[in-house]
Amino acid sequence: MDLLFKWTKEKSLWVIFCAIAIVTVLGTAIPRTEFNSGFRVYFSEDNPQMKAFEALEHRFNKQDSVIFIVAAKSGDIFTKETLELIQQITEKAWQTPYSRRVNSITNFLITYSKNDELLAEELVPPGTVLSSEKVTAIKKTALNDVLAKQLLSADGSVTLIEVALTLPNNNHIASNEVVSYSRSLLAQLEPSLQHNVDLLLSGSTTINHSVVDALKMDLTKLVPASFTLIFMAMLLLTRSLSGTLLTITIIGLCNITVFGSIAWLGITLSPAVSSAPSMIMIIAVADCMHLLISYYHELSEGKEKPAAIENALRINLRPIFITSLTTAIGLMCLNFSESPPYRHLGNIVAFATMTAFVFSITVLPAMLYLIPAKSKRDGRTPSHHWHFALMEGLSNWVIKHYRSLMIVVLLPSLLLFLPLFENKLEDSWDEYYDDTFEIKKVLDVLENRAFGVHYIDYQIISKTDNGILEPGYMKDLDKLTTWLRQQPKVGEVSSFSDRVKNLNRSLHNNDEAYFNIPDDKELLAQSILIYEMSLSYGMGIEEQVDFDKSSTRTRVFLYKMSDRELIAFNRQVLDWIAINCPNIEIPNGSGLDMVFAHITYNNVVSLVKGTALALALISVLLMLVLKSVKLGLISLVPNLFPAAVAYGIWGLFVGKIDLAVSIVGTMSLGLVVDDTVHFLSKYQVARTDKNKGVYQAIRYAFSTVGVAMVITSIVLTLGFLLLAFSHFTPTWSMGLMLSITIVAALFIDFLLLPGLLILFDKEKPETVAKTH
Repeated sequence: MDLLFKWTKEKSLWVIFCAIAIVTVLGTAIPRTEFNSGFRVYFSEDNPQMKAFEALEHRFNKQDSVIFIVAAKSGDIFTKETLELIQQITEKAWQTPYSRRVNSITNFLITYSKNDELLAEELVPPGTVLSSEKVTAIKKTALNDVLAKQLLSADGSVTLIEVALTLPNNNHIASNEVVSYSRSLLAQLEPSLQHNVDLLLSGSTTINHSVVDALKMDLTKLVPASFTLIFMAMLLLTRSLSGTLLTITIIGLCNITVFGSIAWLGITLSPAVSSAPSMIMIIAVADCMHLLISYYHELSEGKEKPAAIENALRINLRPIFITSLTTAIGLMCLNFSESPPYRHLGNIVAFATMTAFVFSITVLPAMLYLIPAKSKRDGRTPSHHWHFALMEGLSNWVIKHYRSLMIVVLLPSLLLFLPLFENKLEDSWDEYYDDTFEIKKVLDVLENRAFGVHYIDYQIISKTDNGILEPGYMKDLDKLTTWLRQQPKVGEVSSFSDRVKNLNRSLHNNDEAYFNIPDDKELLAQSILIYEMSLSYGMGIEEQVDFDKSSTRTRVFLYKMSDRELIAFNRQVLDWIAINCPNIEIPNGSGLDMVFAHITYNNVVSLVKGTALALALISVLLMLVLKSVKLGLISLVPNLFPAAVAYGIWGLFVGKIDLAVSIVGTMSLGLVVDDTVHFLSKYQVARTDKNKGVYQAIRYAFSTVGVAMVITSIVLTLGFLLLAFSHFTPTWSMGLMLSITIVAALFIDFLLLPGLLILFDKEKPETVAKTH
């Protein structure tokens, strides 16, 4: 420790120069940082739902898509101008990067037989003269065709132009190219549009990109505003411009070091890591404030600057190291998360925690030596003197009323444990956006005017080779399709049995009596073969039928559901098939919605285990460091209660824990432990090193660390509270939850922890008498 004091004092310029040099080298790699916004980054390779999803894609092509939505304001897309617009979009959509197929109402294939030959023709072939009579005929055909309805709302007011994509693996730029081209196409068409239609973008690539757009909005507006508010609050509360600027400097050094290291290591970032700069700022602010406030306290006691810096380091070195270590432990328990991006987030911020520790005990003292400081010996009272007087009064009041305060704090805290269990573990990605996002308008159109925002894909497996050619299989598939369409939350069903029925009718001169599944296996097989041969390139049946004709894919479109409801619906489907369809078998449903539906519950369960382990490790560490089992056990209360109180309040007013909120308990653990460790460390120093009694030790803890705890709590609460104004649900919910947790932690540390120390760290009667 003495070497550190000497080094930062005598080699202060070298310390600063070396830090800047290292940070500069690391920072040069930041422009090379790679960013992946694809949904697959949220799942590990061994995730069972993702493995099922990829197996389904292997059999039936990838499910990446971009969808152009044409919504008629007049309530009818079947006009000459709108059909021409749909044709134009369909033609240009083929030029979308990585496209393999385009389905629209105009290129929809109508099958019919002529001279014993099956023919397939587009509903609106290129060059069609769209007279009013022709438009009426097109409308009648489309609205009465069971296959066309999969691209068309029931009332004919909305239609979809689906572009199926084959995006290359591990190409993070590909989806950006697709979205860029699609938006450019809409921009080109906008000037020529009539005012009777809305053109919108949907599909998996667009939705993925919307998450990035939302995070960019927060990173460019709210996060800078949050930083600004935090620095203004620091300046106001510390009344020290130099201290505020030094803290800003440490935050900058930490961020550049962390993200520069990531870039040098070639680690690809995801949207989940967007909260890392805020977390790094929080940790750096806490470290700097504890050191600076102790430094100011020493100056107020009449110490000269060198002695004040040395004493501030001596008092804070161990607790800052302990808090850095415990914070890192808490964050690294995010490795229990089911989602890799949140594991990366935990590891990144854990690394940042130790980086902030190194900079705060080296660069910060070195810079303090170079900056003039006021001392009480100068005949002037430092501007922050009133802070310490306030803490002295507060400590006396808390000691005097500790029994009443324990009841006032403990009883509501315990009562809030009850609504904690009212929280439901569910997520609804479609509710992430408010009306400021274009995607919200898209989702409203799909939900209210089309056939819903969710879908589940099912692989319908036969029990024999070439089993889909068996009439029994196809009839069971048709039975399932009919039952699905009768379910209240189902908007539409895309099933190969509809195509077979349609084909059978076409082969019998469009006689409605033949709109059914053929009983003859040879006829069924022959009709499917004839149909395949009649299709043009790129319009085959491989999207619905696998290569060995052993299974088909059925897609069920659903109106808004939470992930719990999706999982329950899937269970209902599996149970119904087991009873009613002996010729088919079906694994769990898949698709993006189903993959995400499972992750929130699994994530919460995993993080509860991780948080429990972190609490145990931190408590054991505190027992060893403080050399007291008693204090380690006491620390469990202020470490555990804040998150429990926050989730209780959340259960009372919100009642839903999504993926973002599920990680707050683990993320906030490090912040909560920080104040507890500093308070107990100062308390233990007073008890052992200074031989003070419980009451005097509590007063000492308040006077040395109380100001820093108040300032950091106010500053961080304001910063996080500003994030609650985000238009993106994961951002505002995380910001609000962290704010509640930090406020709860401050109240518990100030009003409950002293009472616990008085009750359970009792001293001999004569010692108590001496301390009064």
